[in-house]
Amino acid sequence: MRNQFEREIEQETDVELAFRRAEEALALDVIKEKDFIDLYGEDNVERDLAEIQKIEASPEYREPSKMATVLEAIIHEQAELSDWLGPDARTMKTSRYDDVKNGVDEIVEFTGEPGKTSRLALGIDVTFNPVLDKKLERIVSKIERGELAQVKYFKSSSLRGEVQQIPEVVVGADQRTVEQLIPVWLARDQGKLAEHPMQIIMLEEIRLQLEAFAAYARAVGQPAIAETYETDLAIANELLTQKEDLRKRNPLQALKNDQVFFGICLYLERLRKKLKKK
Repeated sequence: MRNQFEREIEQETDVELAFRRAEEALALDVIKEKDFIDLYGEDNVERDLAEIQKIEASPEYREPSKMATVLEAIIHEQAELSDWLGPDARTMKTSRYDDVKNGVDEIVEFTGEPGKTSRLALGIDVTFNPVLDKKLERIVSKIERGELAQVKYFKSSSLRGEVQQIPEVVVGADQRTVEQLIPVWLARDQGKLAEHPMQIIMLEEIRLQLEAFAAYARAVGQPAIAETYETDLAIANELLTQKEDLRKRNPLQALKNDQVFFGICLYLERLRKKLKKK
């Protein structure tokens, strides 16, 4: 029988393997700023790259953890391969500029009916601490100002350039959940990945935030922003309906065992109480 030390060594090795694979996968798909020189001009792009270097060199900058990088790569990949976000979803790994400067890790593009495209900006985290609250508070502050997420460097089959007013949410899972997910991902077990509860954790996080942020936007006099959030909320609700069997096996109360999910729920509850006082 393996002792605890041997299990910890094996787990650490899995994390390192997953981190290397995640870095490679994200590097392959990341949007590159220099591909937009023809659109923005070389000087403009170089200024953006210099700004990012300055931000990353500052003492306030927080480099994403290995676990966060792994989770992002898994979501980026499985959102499409296993339809975690439905058959009409496409994930785009944002440029370094939009990741660091604008706080957007991924853009999800939903293409349903012809001529109708909706987008959702994702920030990804694996820690239940004040940083999670800060990310959520940043979104709420934007809503109060009548703003949503924006990315300068964007490229999809339908658009190339800057995109503004994208509804934004934070998704994630705690270290325990990611550690359970890593061996399945490393084994490339698509059968298990297609049924993995991480997709329900993510969809419920998205649904709860879209619902809360839409209500908050209406309460603070931002109806246009509320409608944008409600458009994506309808998509999230439809996806959860499609995954009803998997959802029943992973009820909301059980999902709260994940500390990141629980942290998001706590923040949204405080936001609802704040609304009642208005």
